[in-house]
Amino acid sequence: MFPTSSEKKLRHDLKSINMDLSAANLGGANLSRLNLSGTNLKASNLGGADLSEANLSMSYLRAANLGGSNLGYSNLSGADLQTANLGSANLAYAAMSKTKAKGANMSGAYLGYASAKLADLSDTYLWGAYLKGCDFTGANLENAYLRGADLKGAILISVKARGAEFRGANLSGSKVSVTCLDDVLIGHGLKSRKETMHRRDLVSLATDAGIITV
Repeated sequence: MFPTSSEKKLRHDLKSINMDLSAANLGGANLSRLNLSGTNLKASNLGGADLSEANLSMSYLRAANLGGSNLGYSNLSGADLQTANLGSANLAYAAMSKTKAKGANMSGAYLGYASAKLADLSDTYLWGAYLKGCDFTGANLENAYLRGADLKGAILISVKARGAEFRGANLSGSKVSVTCLDDVLIGHGLKSRKETMHRRDLVSLATDAGIITV
């Protein structure tokens, strides 16, 4: 769909001046490929917006609404997404290295093959999220809720996972080397084709209820 005249003006303004867009209503707007690096978008409404291939590195999106938005191939490196809503958002192939997303809602989001190296995803709600091939190397997943998430082929090397829940998650083909396993919950839903020593130890502890507490 081609941008409307109002969207064209908005895109021009965003390119021309450094705007404070905190609490702005940009729901459904076409902002694809724009350079919004470092922009203040705190508590803004970007629900359903097209931000594909946009540069949002180091942007401030705390408490913003990005539900159902298209962030495919976007650059969110170093962005602050704490407590933001990204439910059902498309983040396929997004660059999320060192992104701060503590307490964000990403339930049902599509993060296939995104790069979240060293990202802070602690307390993040990722229920039923599609995380196939996602690279979480060095990420903080403490107290994250990943119940029912699809983590097929994901990279979970040197991940902090104290208190994280993976019950019902699909970890087949994933690479796992978790540095902190306190209170990790796995359960019978764990599926693994090739297990690391950490995962074998966890599976061996699955008894009675099938819930693992290490």
